[in-house]
Amino acid sequence: ALLNCAFLGILRIYQICVAAGLREFCQDIFILFGLLSILLAAVFILRQKDYKRMLAYSSVEHMGIMTLGLGLGGWAVFGSFVNMLGHSLTKAGLFFVAGNILSCFKTKKICDVRGLLNQGARRTGILWFAGFLLITGMPPSAIFLGKFMLLKEMISQGRYWISILFLGALGLIFMGMARIFIFMTQGHPVEMSEERIFLAENSFFRWSVPMLFFILAISLGIYFPKWLMASIEIITKGLGK
Repeated sequence: ALLNCAFLGILRIYQICVAAGLREFCQDIFILFGLLSILLAAVFILRQKDYKRMLAYSSVEHMGIMTLGLGLGGWAVFGSFVNMLGHSLTKAGLFFVAGNILSCFKTKKICDVRGLLNQGARRTGILWFAGFLLITGMPPSAIFLGKFMLLKEMISQGRYWISILFLGALGLIFMGMARIFIFMTQGHPVEMSEERIFLAENSFFRWSVPMLFFILAISLGIYFPKWLMASIEIITKGLGK
């Protein structure tokens, strides 16, 4: 929600620039800062040692993606809003699961969490890894759909250098996050209290809420409702695409 509120501020700036006849200048600035945000997130995720901070830098990445889409214009603006929806659902689910991990291991350090899929916290491990696949834009997901729209718009505009930087940064982020998530879910389990595992695994809301968010994120990647599509089109027309 906070990320979307911040993006609203960027949208307002864009509207003012368009009204002032500075659309192209504003779009160039948004493309520059969007790419810088994604590249900066990639650098910090690659060297991250705190899994909750890693999720925060992932949010920086997605803010960059949304800003980049706004700068590109056309269907990339629509893709930015689709990405926003997918990110809101997926990241909310991931923070729920991160809370479960924190309650089990009492640490936010990646090096102190191992073997989630090989011990009693298997349900948490499955949700954690599923969240990784969704947040990095694996199909079918709303994030994949949004990124695909951005990439398609880049190619249709002939902005090949932007598409190369975009895909390169996403590749680095995927590798960095894959290293972290695989490390935490695989390997020899770390000893921890059975009581903590029981609370994380057997509390209905602790696993059902993130699962619901992930299902919704996947559903939007498979079928995007017409009413939601119409709502986003109204917003993009108001921005002048």
